[in-house]
Amino acid sequence: VAHSTLQKQEVLREKFHLCLNEVIPSENDLIDSAKKNVCLEIIRKFCNIRIKEFMTVQQQKIASETGHASTKGQNLRDSLLTHHTQIQSRVRM
Repeated sequence: VAHSTLQKQEVLREKFHLCLNEVIPSENDLIDSAKKNVCLEIIRKFCNIRIKEFMTVQQQKIASETGHASTKGQNLRDSLLTHHTQIQSRVRM
């Protein structure tokens, strides 16, 4: 599994460099180094985003299981239901 993942990463890196070479042709080692750094930075940022998304979902899941959840969706639903009930009671008066 790890070997397969490394192969996929290498293929993605090669495709990225090919696309980047079409836009910015390699003229010297400095440009090649900059391209490599751009690729690594994009991968790092993408991984951090995915980790943050995963952690947020896990925190919400734990909070809902322990009864400490007050998600935005539930709060919106409750406030809309309260507003609807108040309007209905005013109409009946």
